[in-house]
Amino acid sequence: MRTAVFSRLVWLIAAILLVSACQAQPPAHQFNGTPLDPPLSIPDFELAATNGQPFHLSDVRGRYALVYFGYTFCPDVCP
Repeated sequence: MRTAVFSRLVWLIAAILLVSACQAQPPAHQFNGTPLDPPLSIPDFELAATNGQPFHLSDVRGRYALVYFGYTFCPDVCP
């Protein structure tokens, strides 16, 4: 008896989850911004890469690049 009740309860929960998953999707996010046309040019620069070798912006020309200026040493408190 308990197995039948438990089985029906599991099927009911599964049906509720399936129906709730079929609801209309929220509208896609609209991005806001200002396109720069023509894009601004960035002069070439040199930084030290994580392996100590020099890194030039021209090394990644034509590809997307993300430059992160993070902290590598915090003896007491990181700002």
